[in-house]
Amino acid sequence: METQDKTRRESHRTGRVVFVSRARRFSTLAGDWRVWRSLCGRYRVAYCKSHYGDLPEVFYAERVEPRPDDPARLIFSVLSKHRKRWTAEAACRADARTRSPNG
Repeated sequence: METQDKTRRESHRTGRVVFVSRARRFSTLAGDWRVWRSLCGRYRVAYCKSHYGDLPEVFYAERVEPRPDDPARLIFSVLSKHRKRWTAEAACRADARTRSPNG
């Protein structure tokens, strides 16, 4: 727990988007998912291995925003698709830099 608190403090101090190291796993009818969320809660990287055919395995860089009419529900906006997890994380960090007020 101490290392997680230290990482969270470091992400606040540096302003970087930091992702958790372990993915949350779940299955749907479409496929098996793994999701890594950022500590700030604004970004996530989602990976899906499809149950149907030879669809490509893709990592999605996503921005998480509350719905304007119902803040309790969330909207996941796909920023980009990637073949590697670290490039999807880099896309989330780039989006955070462009959206931050101090650059």
